[in-house]
Amino acid sequence: MSQIFIDIDNDSKQIVITGDVPALCANRFAWGFINSELGATVKDYKIFINIVDRDPTQTLIIINNVMKKNGFTIMYGESGGRVIQEFSQEEENFEEFSLAALNIRNFNGQKDDPDIIAGFAAFKEAVAKHIKTRSLYELQLLSAYHMAFAQNACNFSVPGAGKTSIVYAAYAYLKNLPKDDPKKIDRILIVGPLSSFVPWEMEYEECFGRKPSIMKITGTVPYKDKENYLYSDNPSEITLISYQSVPTLVDLLKVFVRNRVMVVLDEAYKAKNTDNGVIARAVMKLAKYISARIVLTGTPAPNGYQDMYNMFKFIWPNKNIIGFPLNRLRGLTENPDPVLVKKLIDNISPFFIRIRKDDLNLPDPEFHPLITVQMGPLQRQIYDFIEQRYMNEMINESDESVTSKFKSQLNKARIIRLMQAASNQIMLKSPLEKFLDEDDNFDLPIDDSSLFKKIANYEKLETPPKFEAALKKIKEILGRGEKVIVWAIFINTINRFHDFLDSNGINSK
Repeated sequence: MSQIFIDIDNDSKQIVITGDVPALCANRFAWGFINSELGATVKDYKIFINIVDRDPTQTLIIINNVMKKNGFTIMYGESGGRVIQEFSQEEENFEEFSLAALNIRNFNGQKDDPDIIAGFAAFKEAVAKHIKTRSLYELQLLSAYHMAFAQNACNFSVPGAGKTSIVYAAYAYLKNLPKDDPKKIDRILIVGPLSSFVPWEMEYEECFGRKPSIMKITGTVPYKDKENYLYSDNPSEITLISYQSVPTLVDLLKVFVRNRVMVVLDEAYKAKNTDNGVIARAVMKLAKYISARIVLTGTPAPNGYQDMYNMFKFIWPNKNIIGFPLNRLRGLTENPDPVLVKKLIDNISPFFIRIRKDDLNLPDPEFHPLITVQMGPLQRQIYDFIEQRYMNEMINESDESVTSKFKSQLNKARIIRLMQAASNQIMLKSPLEKFLDEDDNFDLPIDDSSLFKKIANYEKLETPPKFEAALKKIKEILGRGEKVIVWAIFINTINRFHDFLDSNGINSK
C-alpha cells in the first residue's frame, strides 16, 4: 500500500504532499480529483496545493478522504497533524452538542435528566422576567429552550403553534446573557414576505409590553438609506427585510449580521430553491457570518426531501447536518427507502422541532357544504376568452418550439392569468411580475382591445356574484353573534372586498 505524507507550509500557504508521489499521480481517480478540483501542481516529486483562498481544514479533510478512498496510507507532519487533531476534537464536541440538543428536543419532563430539568427551569425563569405580557405554554417554552440552546435551529410547527412567540422567547433569553457570553445576541433580523412584517411587530409588543425600535427594509426604501442603516453603529433592535431585497444588499448585510445578530428566515420557502435561485443564493452567502440562525416554516418539504437541503445548510453552513448530497435527496423523493429516510430524519432531529396539530388540543373542525357561485355574465365572458386563448396554446405547444424551462414559466403565467380571471378581473390590468417567481421576468398581455376595455371598467359594470354570496353568509354569521375570517388569494381582492363590506355597513379589518 502506497504511503504519502501531508503537511502545511504556513509560510507559503500551501499544502505539501510527499512520499509515493509517482503512485499518486498514476492513480487517475485520486490525482484527477486533486488536480482538477484543488489545482494541485507537481515539482521535484512533491505536490503543492495553494490554500490562500481556501479553508485549510476543509481542504485537508477532502484530501484525506480522497486518499483513503483510493487506498493510500496517510501520515501527517506537525502542522497538518495539528489541524486534523483540532478538527477531530471539534467534531467530537459537536457530536456531544448535537446529542444534548436532541435530548432537549425529546424531553417530556422525565425525572431522570436533572441537567435538562435544571436548564429548562432556569430558562423559563429568565424568559418570565422579560416576556411579562404573554404566557407561553410548556411545549412552546421547550421549543424556545431548544432554539436558544442550539442557537441554530429549524422550527417546523404547524400554523397557529406560536412560532413568532417561540422565537421572541429564545431571543429574550439570548439577548440578556452576560456581555462576555459567546451566545449573547443584541438584535434580530427577520427575513420574510412583506405580509409577515406587521405580525412580527405586533407580536413583539404583545410579548414585551412595549413597541420595539424597528426598521423595515423593502424595495421602496432608497438604497442610500439602506446603506446608512446597515452600516450604522446603532441600528434598531428589530430589522425586517423582504426576501426580494436580500440579493441587492448581500455585501451590506454581511457587515450587519456579524454584530451579534439573530437572523430568522420566516416562511423559508424562498430559501429552499436549490436550482440556483437568486434569493436562495443570496441567503446562503450570509449564513457563515451569522451568530444565530433560525428557520421557520410549517411546510419543510412540500416538493420532496431536497427542500430541506438549504435549510439545514443555512443553520450549520460548515457542517454536513443532513448527511446526504442533493441528488440523493431527490432520489429519495422519487424512490423512498425507509432505511435511508429514517437515517435522514435521525441526522436532522437534533436541530429541528415541530409542534403538531394534535399538540394544540384544538377542537375537531366542522366542515360545511361548499357553496358554488356562478360567474356574472361579464366575468364569464372574460374568463371564457382567456381560457380558450391560453389553454389552447398550452395544449398545442411542443417542446420543439419552446424550451422546457421557458414553457414552464409561460404556462405558469397563463395559469395566473386564468386564476385572476376567475377571482378578480381588475388584476388582469396589472403586470405579472409581482405574481411570478424571481426568475420569471416577462409579461403576458391581454391583446384584445374590446375585451380589455371591459376589464378596465369591470368594477363599474358588474359586482362579482361571489361578493354578494359572501355578504349574505357574513350577515348570517354576524347575526348569531360570531366573528368571521375571510380568506382570498390576491391582496387586491381583499382590499376590494373590504371596501364592498364597508359600503354595506360592515366594519372589517
